[in-house]
Amino acid sequence: MLSAFFLLEGESEKAVKGNLKERNIGDLLDLISKEQKTGVLSISGKSEKAQVAFDNGMVVMAGSDLKRMDDLLGHRLVKGGLIKQANLDEALAIQKNTLQVLGNILVEKGFVEKEVLRKSLLLQVQEAVYRILDWAEGNYDFEDKEVKYDKALYTPLSTEYLLVEGQRIVTEWPKVRKTIPSSDIVFIAKSKETTEGIVAPEEDQGLLPEQEQVLKLLNGSRTVKDIVDLSRLGEFEATKALSELLGRGLIEPRAEEAKAAPEIKPRDIKGIAMSMVSFALIAVIIIFIISYVTLTSRKFLDTGSKQAINIEHSLKEPLGQIQLERIRMAVELYYLEHEGYPSSLSDLVSEGFISKGELTFPWGKMYYYKQRGSDYILLQPKR
Repeated sequence: MLSAFFLLEGESEKAVKGNLKERNIGDLLDLISKEQKTGVLSISGKSEKAQVAFDNGMVVMAGSDLKRMDDLLGHRLVKGGLIKQANLDEALAIQKNTLQVLGNILVEKGFVEKEVLRKSLLLQVQEAVYRILDWAEGNYDFEDKEVKYDKALYTPLSTEYLLVEGQRIVTEWPKVRKTIPSSDIVFIAKSKETTEGIVAPEEDQGLLPEQEQVLKLLNGSRTVKDIVDLSRLGEFEATKALSELLGRGLIEPRAEEAKAAPEIKPRDIKGIAMSMVSFALIAVIIIFIISYVTLTSRKFLDTGSKQAINIEHSLKEPLGQIQLERIRMAVELYYLEHEGYPSSLSDLVSEGFISKGELTFPWGKMYYYKQRGSDYILLQPKR
C-alpha cells in the first residue's frame, strides 16, 4: 500500500498518476525508494515512453518497454562484439519455441559468460534510468504490484546511487557534447611532441583506465558510436573519455571529418536582447490597458464583489504569460554570458538581467524555476 507521504492530491492508493510538471522524475524515484515500493513506474514523455521496475525501492529493470528488454539486450551484445549475429538469431529461434529467457539461452549455449551478460544488463538498466532523468514534460503512472525478474541475471540497483550518478551525468553532458557534437565522428590517435621527442598516445603517462580502453579501440574507421558500443563503458563515460583525450591532444578528427565539420553559430545575443525590449514595450502597453479596464470596471462594479476580483484575475493572465517569457529570455541571456543556466532566479537579479520585483509580477508570488543540467523548468507561480 502506498503511504500518504507518496500520494499527491487527487491520487488513490490503487493508481498513482500525475504530470511531470507537478513532480519531476528525480522526486518520483526518490519517493519510491524511500517508501521501498515494489511495482512499475510508466512514463510517457514528449516523444518517448519508459518503464522502471522496482523491488523494495531498488531498481531492477528499466527501458522503453520492459517486455522488449531481450531485444535490446541482444542488439547490445552484438554491437559490443560479445556475440555474433548468428548466435543471437539461433538463440531467438529457441526462445520463440520454448519461451525461455534470452539471457539464459545465450549462457546455456555457451555464446556468452554469465558474468559478462549480467554486467551488460546492469549497464542497460543504468543507461535507461539516466536517459529519463531530464525529462521535464509528460505523464507518469505507478502501479503497485509484484515484479518478476531473474535474480541470477538482474542486479538490484540503489535508486539513490542512480540519482546521484545520473545528476552528475546530466550536469556534465553539455560540456562533453560541446567537444564531441556528433556520434558519427571518426577519431584517430595522434602522436604527441615533447622535449624528449615524439611520444605515441598509448605511451602517454597518467591516462585513466577508461581513456586507455577507448584509445586502444581507435582504428581510423570506427565512429564515436562504434567506440561507445565496443568499450561497454556506457554512452556518457566512453564519450567523456574521448573528449578528455581530445583535450589532451592525444586524438584528433580524421582529416575528412575536420574539413566537413559544420560551423557552430553562436546564439544571437543582440536578437535576444531586442526581443526582451519588445516584450517590455508590449508589457507596458498591456499594463496601461489593464489599468484602464480595471478602473472602468470599478465604476460599474462593487470593488468588494467577487465579480470585480474575477475580472482582475483574468486580466492578469496575459500579463503573467508575457512576464514569464521575459524571465525566460533573461535566463537565456544569463546562459550566453556564463555558458550555463542560473541555479536560481535570484542569480538573474544579482547579475542585473532583471529586477527583483519582476520575479513576482503580477501575481505577487515567485515564478517556479528549477535548473536541470543542460536544461531548466520555468512555470507560472501556483495560484
